[in-house]
Amino acid sequence: MINISNKKRCLSLMLSATMIASYTAAIVPAINSAGADDNVLFLDSFEGGTNSWTGRGSASVEKNMLTSSEGKASLLCTGRASSWNGASKALDETLFQAGMTYSFSVNAMYQTGEDTEEFKLTLQYTDASGTVNYDNIATVKASAGNWVHLSNKEYTLPSGASSMEIYVETTDTTTDFYIDEASAASAGAPPKPAGIITGDVDCDGTINAFDMVLM
Repeated sequence: MINISNKKRCLSLMLSATMIASYTAAIVPAINSAGADDNVLFLDSFEGGTNSWTGRGSASVEKNMLTSSEGKASLLCTGRASSWNGASKALDETLFQAGMTYSFSVNAMYQTGEDTEEFKLTLQYTDASGTVNYDNIATVKASAGNWVHLSNKEYTLPSGASSMEIYVETTDTTTDFYIDEASAASAGAPPKPAGIITGDVDCDGTINAFDMVLM
């Protein structure tokens, strides 16, 4: 004889599973569509790791969960023996072309050291003659414990440049620092903000069964 209570329980579980699958299927395409933006070439919020940023010189970088300008994470840069040691990211030359104009943006912050600090976003590149050059993209002054914004919405990559990389450094000191929300986009485009994903109840950057339970 069929247990009516067990049958109802199974039907209830099956219905719940179907609703969750339908809800997730409906949300995920919408997120992918909303997140697609041809103007944005990269947006690194470091929620999932270092996003191909590396240490420059003696410096090393790692994902940090103690402070951020947005979201839960940032990138911590430590071990700097010189002011040019910092956090660096190579530019993909299939996306970034010499002689073309782009928008670059990154947030930076330091916690200890001098009362004020000057951050620089710099481009390193090799010119047509094979000489390595350095060019300033943006500079900003900061005070300890406060996030600042390095931005240039109309920066033209030098003609004939190759082996291009951008990096965050300081003008004089070797203090540890953090960066967050690093982005590049088509010229004049505003930096893409770190959006809130609809349905991401626990704010971990993904939609999964935990979000369904919390709803």
